[in-house]
Amino acid sequence: MPELKIANFLGRNEHCHVAAPVLAQLKPAATHSHDFLEIFWCDRGHGGHWINGDRRELAPGVLVFVRADDEHAFTGSAEMPLRIVNIAFMRETWKFLRDRYGGEERDLFSPGDAETRERRLSPAQMAELARHAAELRGGARSREAIERFLLNLTQLVRQIDTAQPTAELPAWLESGDTRDFIAGAFCCRHDGVSGSRGEEPGARRAGRPAVSRHDADGAGQRSENDPRRRAINDDSG
Repeated sequence: MPELKIANFLGRNEHCHVAAPVLAQLKPAATHSHDFLEIFWCDRGHGGHWINGDRRELAPGVLVFVRADDEHAFTGSAEMPLRIVNIAFMRETWKFLRDRYGGEERDLFSPGDAETRERRLSPAQMAELARHAAELRGGARSREAIERFLLNLTQLVRQIDTAQPTAELPAWLESGDTRDFIAGAFCCRHDGVSGSRGEEPGARRAGRPAVSRHDADGAGQRSENDPRRRAINDDSG
């Protein structure tokens, strides 16, 4: 099994390697390991990540941290070719950041099942990741650029890991019939059952102008000089 060397990917004064391959092959290439760390995410298509003997599904939003001693390869899809953004960098860079900023937080490249080194990002989180990676994808390869990206990425992952999961609605409440019933009940209450606005029940639904209870029931309380009261008396004979 080949071991890829970071020195073969870096030019002079470069501290990282960035690529965005599109993969369509259905069979995985030969697995390989590295003497460097690797981060990649899928932003288009579908495929598979073969890592340490297991196959992990790849789809837009999947972010993966690959250790130097991981043995892995990729497969794509002919119908929906897989595109990944891949960033490789020296282990010394990560160690420096961990020693300086890591504290007690779990290392994103800690040994363990491949699943523990995966994250699934929302579209908004993917957009944020793309902004952080824009400098590197634009050609920057300096130590400052890769460190800036890694620190921003670490903060993004921290937010993902500490976010509270969104509670799911029960299946019966998710149904269209239930939502329509609730919406209809709310409209009925607002239109007159509650009387909060003093409107004639059902006036708006029937297409009639809403009549205030003050207008409908308060005629007898108007003063004798009120022209509307005089009109009522005249009509009554």
